[in-house]
Amino acid sequence: MWLERRIIREAGLPYLSASPVTMLSAIAARKAKSATITEKASPSENEAADVPAFRPSKSSRSSKRKVSTRGAEEPRVGAPKRQKPLSASKIDEGKRGKKAVAIVVAGGLRESEGDDDSFDSGLSTDDDEVPVDPLPPARSRGWSPSAPVVDSGSDGEEPEANLSTLPTRSPTIFQSSASTDTIRLTSDEISGLGLKAAHGNAVALALSVGQRFCLLGAYTVVVVHGSLEACGAIFTPSTVPRLHRVFAPKCSHLPAFECISASSTSRSSPCPVPPRLQSVCAKFDAVVIVQELLLGVEGLERVFGTFNGMFRESHQEKTNGEVEDIGLLGVQMVTQQTRSLQPLTLLPSWNAALSSIDPPPSPSSSSAAGVFLVKGPKKTGKSAFAVTLLNKLLSQYTRVAFLECDIGQSEFGPAGMVSLHVLDKPVLGPAFTHPSLPFRGHFIGSTSPRSSPSHYLASVDSLFQTYRTEVQTPGLEPLADNRIFEYIPLVVNTMGWVKGLGASLLGSIEEIVQPTHVFELQSSTPFPSSTSRASPPTTQHHFLQPFVSSLAYTAADQRSLSILSYFHSVFADRNGTGDASADFSQTTPDLWDTSLPLCARFPFEVDCSTAFERVVLVGCGSEDVVPEHIHTVLNGALVALVDCEEGALDSHPDLASQTPCKSPFSVPYIQGGPPPSPSASRCLGLALIRAISPDTQKMHILTPLPPSSLAKCRVLVKGEVELPIWGVLDFREQEEGVLAGFEKQKMPYLQWGKSEGVGVEKRRVRRNLMRRGQM
Repeated sequence: MWLERRIIREAGLPYLSASPVTMLSAIAARKAKSATITEKASPSENEAADVPAFRPSKSSRSSKRKVSTRGAEEPRVGAPKRQKPLSASKIDEGKRGKKAVAIVVAGGLRESEGDDDSFDSGLSTDDDEVPVDPLPPARSRGWSPSAPVVDSGSDGEEPEANLSTLPTRSPTIFQSSASTDTIRLTSDEISGLGLKAAHGNAVALALSVGQRFCLLGAYTVVVVHGSLEACGAIFTPSTVPRLHRVFAPKCSHLPAFECISASSTSRSSPCPVPPRLQSVCAKFDAVVIVQELLLGVEGLERVFGTFNGMFRESHQEKTNGEVEDIGLLGVQMVTQQTRSLQPLTLLPSWNAALSSIDPPPSPSSSSAAGVFLVKGPKKTGKSAFAVTLLNKLLSQYTRVAFLECDIGQSEFGPAGMVSLHVLDKPVLGPAFTHPSLPFRGHFIGSTSPRSSPSHYLASVDSLFQTYRTEVQTPGLEPLADNRIFEYIPLVVNTMGWVKGLGASLLGSIEEIVQPTHVFELQSSTPFPSSTSRASPPTTQHHFLQPFVSSLAYTAADQRSLSILSYFHSVFADRNGTGDASADFSQTTPDLWDTSLPLCARFPFEVDCSTAFERVVLVGCGSEDVVPEHIHTVLNGALVALVDCEEGALDSHPDLASQTPCKSPFSVPYIQGGPPPSPSASRCLGLALIRAISPDTQKMHILTPLPPSSLAKCRVLVKGEVELPIWGVLDFREQEEGVLAGFEKQKMPYLQWGKSEGVGVEKRRVRRNLMRRGQM
C-alpha cells in the first residue's frame, strides 16, 4: 500500500480513498504518470518529445534492495501479456518507441531483441534512427573460494573471445565473375603446357583485373599469363610450370583467386602457350589452367561420416544455381556465397598488416630472416592468419619455416605434437589436406600443455634452437626467380589458451623466439602478458580484427579428421635421394588410401624384444600404470615413434637409481618415468598399435611413415591422444552383424547398444550455469 501511495504522489496525482473499487494500482499509476509527462513535453501532436530518463528519488532510508535504473516508460520484464487492439493514438505513439537494431560483427548478423511487452517492434519506420551505444565490458567476479574452477586448458572449456565491443564491419558478399570465360583444353594442349594429360582434364579461365573465381573440390592451378592472388599468395608464370594443389571442401573457407594488376615482366608469359590460348592472353590480363586433382582425399568422407559430402555439391545448391559445372570431375564453380559455401575474404586489418611486411633492403643483412609470431584467443582466425602470413612470405622467400606451438589444432599434422616445418609452396586448403612429416618434432601427448608445461616449453626451445642452427641459413642454391634464398624466415603459431597458465606459457614463448613482428588478434580484454612482459624495442606490433567463422564444425571434429587423414596418407620415401634440398622441402602425401579401413589393413609386425629400448607413458594418470599392465595400456593405443641418441634415456637424474622392469612382453618400462629429453630426441611420427601378443612377443603396428623412417624408432611414447571412434569402424558395405570379417558382438573394445549404470555416460561439463556476476 505504501508503494502505491509513493508512486501516485511522485506522479502528481490526487490520492483516492482506500476503497478496493476506486484505488489506483501501481501499474495504472505508472501508465498515468507516463501519459502526463508525454502531454506536458509535447507541444503538438506532430512533434516528437524527448522523454527524460527516470531517476529514483533520494531517500534517507537505506535498503538492501538495489535501486532500479529502468526508465519509467519501460515495462516490467516478464511473460508477455495479451494486448488489446490499439487505437490510432497508441499506434502513433508506438512509432516513436524503440525498434530492433541490427548489429554486424565481423561478418555475422545479429539482431538485438526488444522487450517482450513492447508492441511497436513491427511498426517502426526507416526514418527513425536510434543511436547504439557500445556494449559495456562484461563484469568479472572477484575471486572467492565458492567460484567454480574454469579449466581453460582443455579444448572447448575456455570461454570464447567477447567480440561485442569490437568495431563492426559489413559482411562481404562474394560474386564470381569468371564462369563465362572457360576454355576446355585438349590432351595435346595439356601436354604442350608441360602438364600430364593422364592426371585429368583441364580448362583455362581468362580474367580481367579485379575479377575473381572460386571453385569447390580438389584441383591444381597453373598460371600461364598475368598474376593471381589467393589466401595471401601471389601466383605468376614461370619457365617450368609450377603446379599448386588446392583443396576446397565445404568444411572450411574456400580459396578465392583474384586477378591483380600484372607487372610488365609477368604479362609476357615465359612458358609455352598453345596457339589457341595466345589470342586469349592478348585480350585478358590473366589466364590460369585448372586441372583435376585425383588423390583420393575425397574418400575421407566415407571414413568420417560427419564430413560426408564436403567435396561435393548438394542437389539444392545445384538447383538454386549456387554452383556451375565447368567440365571437370569433382570441381564446381561457386557463383553465390551461402552458409555452406564461404569463400575466404581477408579483412581490411589483415591486408594492412600483410602489406606492411616489406622485404629486407639486402638479402645478406641480418634482418633478412624475421621471426613472425601470431597470437590470439580461440576462434578468432589465428591459424588462418598464420597460414596467410606464410603464403605472403613465400612470395618473397624461396622457403619459410613454420613453428607449430598449438598442440590442440595443429596445422601440419596430428594433435599432440610441437613441430618445425620448412615449406616451399603455398598452403591452399584446411589442415587435414596437408599432413606433413616435420623437419623436427617433439611429442607432448595431449591437446593441452596443462599437464606438462615444462616439457612443452623445453620442446619449443629445442625446436627454435634447431631453427637457428640448421634452418635459418640453409646454404642452398638459388632458384630461377628473384626471391630471397640466403635466409629462411620463421612463422610461430601459438595456442589459443591466453589466460592463467596459458598466458604465462605464451610469454615464455615470446622470450624464447624474440619475434621481430607480433600479430595479435584483438579481444575484448587485453592479454595478461601484454603488460607484464616487455617486448624488445625492435618488435613491430600489429593488432588485427578477429575473423569470426560460422562453419558448423567443432574443433574436436577437425582434430579427429586430421588424425584420420594422417593415418590414411601415403608418404613417399625420400631418404637416400642425395638431394640436399629435400630436407628443406615439405613432405606431403602423394595420395590418400581409403580403400580399406584401418582394421582391415596389413600392419607391420615387430618383435618387441629387439625393436624397442623403452616404453614411456606421459599424461595424467600415467604414473599409476604398473609394469604388469603395460601391454593392456598399449593395446589399441596411439603412440609416438621417437628416435633418441645413444645414452639419452638414462641421462635423466630421476632414472639414475631406477632399473627398467621387464613387462610380460619384454619391453623395458619404468613406472612414472619422464619423457625423452627434447635436446637428445625427436618424434618421427605417430603409429597405431593394433594388436599385441605377449606370448609370441609380437606387435602389429600401423603407421604412414616410410619403412626407412620406421627403422630409426627405438622408443614408444604413449600420451592422452586417442584414435577417434571413426577410425575403428569398418565403413565398407558388409552383411548385417559383421565388422571387418568378424562378428560385431565379438569385436574387442567396441560395445553396441547403451550401457546401464553410474558412470557409463559421457561426462559433460556445464559452463553455462553461472552466477549473475560471472556472466
